[in-house]
Parts: sequence; structure tokens; C-alpha cells
Amino acid sequence: AGTMNHNDFSYWGYEGTWMGPNKSIWEATQWFLDNSPVMNAPKTTTPLLMMETTNDGATPFINAFELYSALRRLGKKVWMLEYTEKSEADHGVYKKSGRDFDIRLKQFFGHFLKGEPAPVWMTDGIPARLKGIEDGLSLNTESGLNK
Repeated sequence: AGTMNHNDFSYWGYEGTWMGPNKSIWEATQWFLDNSPVMNAPKTTTPLLMMETTNDGATPFINAFELYSALRRLGKKVWMLEYTEKSEADHGVYKKSGRDFDIRLKQFFGHFLKGEPAPVWMTDGIPARLKGIEDGLSLNTESGLNK
């Protein structure tokens, strides 16, 4: 198990004075439950595209994965893009990853807002073992997601 760095943004963003109740989870249990993305996952009603970088200093990857997993277990329409490319900053995507995200974001909204065919990455997914080999950007006109 990892250790919590109390100087880390994610700690102070949630338990410190910046965004949180300035109390521990044991002192403000209901506040933490009410403001938990995972505990509120059942309320999700729209398709969600998540993007996470494994080097993100603001949101640890495991937190994003927990929300993604909760939404999938609930049968929600959710996709998660993971970017591992090292960038100038630790929060966001740039260069090659930024261009990739731009394309996928346009495809996602094109499908759900304009009725365009969904790309393969949305209908079939891309296994981790094919990362860098198959991008899944081609449109899948045979999928049930497109009907």
C-alpha cells in the first residue's frame, strides 16, 4: 500500500481547508459520503468520458479507476482514457497525447450529440497489450452502440 503525503494536493484538496470540511472522515463522515463521486455514481445519467494521466499530481490514478469501475459495475455508459506519456506538467495531456485526446473527445461528442457512428475504441475497446499498435479511431458501423 502507498503512503499519504500530507503535503500532496489531493490530501489538502479533500481534507484540508481548500475544498474539504477541514475535518477527518471520522469527524465528518456524512460530508465525505455526500461528496464522494463513487458513492454518487448511481445518480449518473449521461454518458461519461474520463481522461486520466498516470502521473497526475492532483488526482491519483487509482481514484479515477475506482469511479470508472463503479460506473461500469452499475452498467453506466463510461469510457476511460489513460495517458502514460510523461509531459511538462503532471496534470493534463500535451503533444501526442493531447492530439489523441482531442480526436477522441470530438468522436465522443460527435457520437452522442450529433448521432455520428461510434469509433472502435468506444464499441470494442482497446486492450492494453495493443496500446501503441491499434488506436481504434476508425468508425464502427456494425456495433450495437451505433443502432
